[in-house]
Amino acid sequence: MKRNRYTREFKDQVVKESLEVGNAAIVARKNDLSANMVSSWVRKHKKENSTCRLVCHDIGSKGIVKWFYPRGTFGVNFRYG
Repeated sequence: MKRNRYTREFKDQVVKESLEVGNAAIVARKNDLSANMVSSWVRKHKKENSTCRLVCHDIGSKGIVKWFYPRGTFGVNFRYG
């Protein structure tokens, strides 16, 4: 069985549609693809396009660490020194 190669544009279109629909299996069936393949493309897309960043603030004897994610912020307070 020959292995198919898909263009970046096609993968991007399938990933976009999968994110909009919210179900990789439906999009895979529509495009005659494996649901596992579409899910892996979506995971790779999310990993490559993550905007997570770490910011540290020094406030006297306290430090605040915040991670900024696309959908919100997670912060942790800690003491050091």
